[in-house]
Amino acid sequence: VRELVAPGRAQRLATPWAALRGIAPVAALAGPGEAVPYGEAWGDGLLWGLAPLPQHRAYWFAAWPDGQRSEPLDPAAAAARARIPLRSQRAHPAIVRALDAGSGILAARLWEAPPLRRYVRGRYAVIGDAAHAALPNLGRGANDAILDAVALAAALNRTAEAHPRGRERALAAWQARRLASTQAARAGARAVMGVATGRRLRWLREAASARP
Repeated sequence: VRELVAPGRAQRLATPWAALRGIAPVAALAGPGEAVPYGEAWGDGLLWGLAPLPQHRAYWFAAWPDGQRSEPLDPAAAAARARIPLRSQRAHPAIVRALDAGSGILAARLWEAPPLRRYVRGRYAVIGDAAHAALPNLGRGANDAILDAVALAAALNRTAEAHPRGRERALAAWQARRLASTQAARAGARAVMGVATGRRLRWLREAASARP
């Protein structure tokens, strides 16, 4: 459908980053007298984080520039490559332990949608990831997909079907409302990943995270 809306813009775009995700028992993450460092950490060539889950578990994730270009990624091999920036950045032991204790580890390359100047052509429209798939750094993927759908339904419901150009006007109004903000979020997510993991942008990362 994206090809119908934006010819030549249907293919996803590869990014340099890969990601690991998993779930681990909290007891396996903290050493004696240590607290589990929930949150997100940025470093040269590495982003990682931990979030609490029910039943004394934790969700963990890591992202880094990975030279492996083929898919699918083997989780064990990807975890071995991730350990290289983990060691060089002297990451908190909890994330290293997560790699060892996690179950059902998922490994994947990160992709994004190409920039689009339109979401509508004729009676076709794209929403959600089909329109603006982004890196996960802003946490807006599912949220923006839901907002797209709600706004689209509202625009169509406000249009009188009897009007010969009602649907066309509704789609145009919806596109005007959603395109700029979602494309900005797509670009912003990539920029955040660049700051979070970029060696050349270390000064910006440190300035952004400095406490007053």
